[in-house]
Amino acid sequence: MDFFGIGFGEIVLILILALIVFGPGRLPEIARTMGRLSRNLKRMSSDFTTALTKEIDLEEEQKNLKKTSSDLKSDMKSIFSLDDEPRSHLDPSKTQKQAPAVTGAPTNTEMTPHSSTQTTPQPEKHE
Repeated sequence: MDFFGIGFGEIVLILILALIVFGPGRLPEIARTMGRLSRNLKRMSSDFTTALTKEIDLEEEQKNLKKTSSDLKSDMKSIFSLDDEPRSHLDPSKTQKQAPAVTGAPTNTEMTPHSSTQTTPQPEKHE
């Protein structure tokens, strides 16, 4: 068993020295403090690893987006460069043509006041 590069015999020796130096009363308190320190170090290293992994993933996504964007730009340039026809269909002044007049249909000026109002039949009431 190898713990921080220290073998089992060396760990036992350190524990015996700690018991002699600090005494049996303070040894459990020191062990708890060391346990908390160890947990905090593990949590901090895990958080750091997670943050680093997220940052690397974000950089990869940015590279992918830039590549996709440049591909899209080049595709759009190639599409518009193939269209050598004049773009008169995009000019709004040329697309607004007057519609031909329909013959026989009344216009607003030809309507009489009576023809514009309509009466709806009333339903019969049965008692």
